[in-house]
Amino acid sequence: MTILAAALLAAACKKPPPPPEVDAGKPKDHLREGEFPEGHENAFGLVLPRDSSIVYRITDMVEVRSRLLPEELSNYVRAHVQDAKIVAGAQKTTFEDAVPPKEPNRRLHIEVTVSYKDAARSSMRVRDVTPPPPAPSMTPDEAYRKAGRGPDGKPLDPKNMF
Repeated sequence: MTILAAALLAAACKKPPPPPEVDAGKPKDHLREGEFPEGHENAFGLVLPRDSSIVYRITDMVEVRSRLLPEELSNYVRAHVQDAKIVAGAQKTTFEDAVPPKEPNRRLHIEVTVSYKDAARSSMRVRDVTPPPPAPSMTPDEAYRKAGRGPDGKPLDPKNMF
């Protein structure tokens, strides 16, 4: 009996096998080689890469400096815009009529160049070149009145001949 009891006790004390290891792969937020994370700032709907800063912003243009190399910044922009006509040159890369995915009605003109200022390696100018919305259609009489003329083409105000 002691052998049977020892066998039962040994079987009861065995550790269960470890669970099978599951290869989860890379996390979904893992960046591919040569890919750079997005930052918190944007220029007309184009999210800027991390380690980039806005130097100044005016009505239709944003000047950006980045620690990325010009090639890296150009590749970042290429991955973050749609429908752009790209002209790559030795001194700059230009993206014409680029569409930021977050604002599909906007059109941007983007230039990426080498920067020799501060610790920045590259600079980027983002201009909003979205055409204005079409004017509401007017009747010919309304168009003449808006121009200061009557339907016959004569000035409405004789003192204003232009």
